[in-house]
Amino acid sequence: MSQDLPDGELSLESATNSGQSSTLGLTLISLSSTPEPTPVDSGAPYDDTDADLILRSSDLVDFRVYKVVLAKASPVFKVLLSGSPKSDAKTPSIALSGESKDGCSVICLPENKDVLESLLSAILPVPVVIPGNLNRLLPILAAAQKYNMNAALASLRSTTSHVGVVDKTPEDAFRTYCHAQQLGLLEESIKAAKATLPRKLSIESLGSDLRLATGPALDKLHRFHTSIAQRANVSLRTVLVASQTMWVADAASKKTRCRETTAGPLTHDIPYWFAQFVLRNIHDDFPAPPSYTSFLLALVLHCHKGFCRYCTSLSASFLEKVWGDLSACISAPVTLVRHCISSQQSDE
Repeated sequence: MSQDLPDGELSLESATNSGQSSTLGLTLISLSSTPEPTPVDSGAPYDDTDADLILRSSDLVDFRVYKVVLAKASPVFKVLLSGSPKSDAKTPSIALSGESKDGCSVICLPENKDVLESLLSAILPVPVVIPGNLNRLLPILAAAQKYNMNAALASLRSTTSHVGVVDKTPEDAFRTYCHAQQLGLLEESIKAAKATLPRKLSIESLGSDLRLATGPALDKLHRFHTSIAQRANVSLRTVLVASQTMWVADAASKKTRCRETTAGPLTHDIPYWFAQFVLRNIHDDFPAPPSYTSFLLALVLHCHKGFCRYCTSLSASFLEKVWGDLSACISAPVTLVRHCISSQQSDE
């Protein structure tokens, strides 16, 4: 037998072993919609009661600020707060939400709480908040660039030198380059591109990291690597030929020479270990500037193979001169990076 039940209950009739019917009362769970999250205040130092504007992060954290300070720091916000925003394809798409909270207008931004906190700390008289993680740092720089906060951007870049915009390994540098390119950060892209030179841009070398790069970003980096390789090779051959006079003059002054020298028509009487060191960089697909340590190591290995009176007597000043010429001939072409990486920057 069915019964009238109060709202929210369900009656089920089932046959028991004794043949009698029993009623099970089950409470229905209301399937009401999930309430929308409520914005929360960020707290000090962004809780001034006399603030006249609220910036709301994408994760619904409210920062109370002053319109005049924000307008001074950012031309983008200055135009927005003037009441007559201009239509410009280069201007970020932000607008007053129409909402008011405690008498303050609200602007909803796409940046999260951490990015906004660091960004605001760069334009307000509060302690600067800088993340120690590179992946969290780049979005902050990108936000400062997007809102044309040039002074804040310069301040953040100078303050964040300890973070290390480019990590130590070429693998990390490639990932940083891809991230910086996606965010439109030219300076960070340039620094990272330089640090990728020891890494070959092949499918085998890049592996799963290849998915991080867009086509235009990878093309820019490839053009930079290729240009560096071509110009560095020419420079290295030039310095190898030019160094002959220096080596011959030094050997003549000591009335001895290296026990292993080259015999080429333009490079004769150059210590073989030095020629090999230079040629090894020439034959690398994408040579990176060699280190002074690797230069001295090549000399030490030569001397250990067998006693060489000449090479063991080389003065520190002479070695530094040879190294300086060699290093400069490779470092000079690296200036090409700004041209290669910045070209077609607006296409991404």
